[in-house]
Amino acid sequence: RLWVSKNRLSGMHGCEVRYLAPDDFEWTPASAAGFVAHKAIELAQYWRGELTPMDAVDEALARLVDLADGRGAYVAGLTDGDWAELRSRAVDRVTKFVQDFPPLPRTAQPVYEAAAKWQPPGTIEFTGKADLVVGRPSGRESRLLIVDLKSGSRSYHHRDDLRFYALLQTLRQSVPPRQLVTYYLDYAD
Repeated sequence: RLWVSKNRLSGMHGCEVRYLAPDDFEWTPASAAGFVAHKAIELAQYWRGELTPMDAVDEALARLVDLADGRGAYVAGLTDGDWAELRSRAVDRVTKFVQDFPPLPRTAQPVYEAAAKWQPPGTIEFTGKADLVVGRPSGRESRLLIVDLKSGSRSYHHRDDLRFYALLQTLRQSVPPRQLVTYYLDYAD
């Protein structure tokens, strides 16, 4: 089976030599802050009652320790200093999100960390997870907004991420999204 994801596509189309090179990736507080912040934002949006960014990050870290993959092992093995650095970076991102995005009404049907898959007959499968999806198609009318949250610098590759989400959405429901947005938390843009 061939799995197609935005990370695999962007890696392959970005630099084929780097894509084919051995993976020497190592988790650091800086590289882990994104997945912790994403999980904390998801939890905060669905939490009963109000959850502060710091509490959301602490809950996300506690849940990530239990993952049976490299992320869980990384979080479980953090030193006190690395834990504090990771927590600080993640709280910064979650706080920016909460400050920049007003709560969405239930009628907008917001879905955070919206997983999607599409598998045509054969051995290929497309998988993706958009940070935020708002709305839904109405018949053949497109009313769906896809938001991809980013921290750090802007990159033209981020448009490719959105194109992949749009392709996956179109394949799944036969209706393309109405709008695609990359939102840069550090720039509030």
